[in-house]
Amino acid sequence: IYRPIKFYSSDDWGSGVAVFNGHDSLDYCFHVNEHDYLMFEDLSFKDFANPACGYPSSLRGAIFDYSNSSPEVGIIINNCTFDNVFNATHFKGGLDYGYIGNCTMTNYKWTGACSGNYTIVENCTMENGGRGIFSPGNYSITRFNKMRFIDVASEDMCGNHANAIMVTSGQEYGWIYSNLFECCTQGVYLTYTYSGNINGENNWVIHSNVFIGWHGLGPDKHPYGRNGSGANGVAVFRGDNNKIYNNTFLGIEGAIGWINCIEIRNYDGDYAINNEIKDNLFYLEAGNAGAISIGEDSEDSSTAICENNYYYIPNNNDPFRYQGIAKTYPEWQALGYDGSGSPSLTQDLDLVDVIGSSSEELDLSLQNTSICRDAGSTNLIPIIRDINGILRPQGMNIDVGAYEYNVGDSTIIIMPPLISNSKSISTLPNLICLLEATKK
Repeated sequence: IYRPIKFYSSDDWGSGVAVFNGHDSLDYCFHVNEHDYLMFEDLSFKDFANPACGYPSSLRGAIFDYSNSSPEVGIIINNCTFDNVFNATHFKGGLDYGYIGNCTMTNYKWTGACSGNYTIVENCTMENGGRGIFSPGNYSITRFNKMRFIDVASEDMCGNHANAIMVTSGQEYGWIYSNLFECCTQGVYLTYTYSGNINGENNWVIHSNVFIGWHGLGPDKHPYGRNGSGANGVAVFRGDNNKIYNNTFLGIEGAIGWINCIEIRNYDGDYAINNEIKDNLFYLEAGNAGAISIGEDSEDSSTAICENNYYYIPNNNDPFRYQGIAKTYPEWQALGYDGSGSPSLTQDLDLVDVIGSSSEELDLSLQNTSICRDAGSTNLIPIIRDINGILRPQGMNIDVGAYEYNVGDSTIIIMPPLISNSKSISTLPNLICLLEATKK
């Protein structure tokens, strides 16, 4: 049984938070090279973004390791804040059997949370960054996070990928659910290659997330598609058997929104095979909104199973793409996709409130008149709770999209962080033992 070394504040620090300030002259605070089982709790990091450092020093950060190619193990980062740093956390080899939760990362250039195998990242808020969560690994869980304006393209980092979640190649069997993606250059990116690994990402489950795509919100925000980014809600390049279920995609305000809500394609002749796209809700008022794209061109034989998705796309007659060619809804169905689902692209799906300039002003849950109620498939893996923790199903079947219609006050709503915002080590009961037992 391992006990972690602890770095955390005490009540003597006033508000209970110890502050580390780099005064823009330092580029990192903790370098955790080959130091496993560390705990960072109730700490604040600010101004670790020395502009003179540049690349590759920008791979450093408040808590980082860039010299050890093996993963760090058992590091816990709980209830910490990071502002104006190159990275909030970055580990060259990833973070295995770790936990990052209840943290806030703002105004950073590169990575908010660095994940890995058997690692949980949950209940974090990331805003104004280069990318949100980097490299969730095998059997990892990424849930209950809010990622907004993950669209900072860093010149220091060769243009940056600007993904809210980037799953690197060769990772399998992870879960990404109940997250909010708002105004991100790209949402979930299952990348084609990384560090020489050309294997795809297989058997991921991406469910009950909300993707909100705006077109240029505010003077410092820019349209999607810049710097070579694919500008997709979910992008799968060369991955197989991934399941994209019960997500809600919103694309309004201006001409673009999401370029593609979901894109499935090959890379370098290696096709993406048997990916499933089911029970998703698409509410896309943008003029050239793209729903689903399968195959980059006529040589791309990537395949997907698309069934029972519901669409409201009133301003674009051909929002689908197959092998690079735009398709109308009847043409899409003629290819064997969405034989069940929306009766048309123009029937309103009756969401509660789609008018607003931020996620706080929207309510994307279903009205009682929505055709998405009880319209979900019955043969999906158990999706037992929606994005708010409401138990599914509330009716005969689960509802389409990320929200389950709540039929009464008797429903128990649970959206827990794994641990609470407390400085006590007791908030992490047996977590290290659990991680070690899982590892063994």
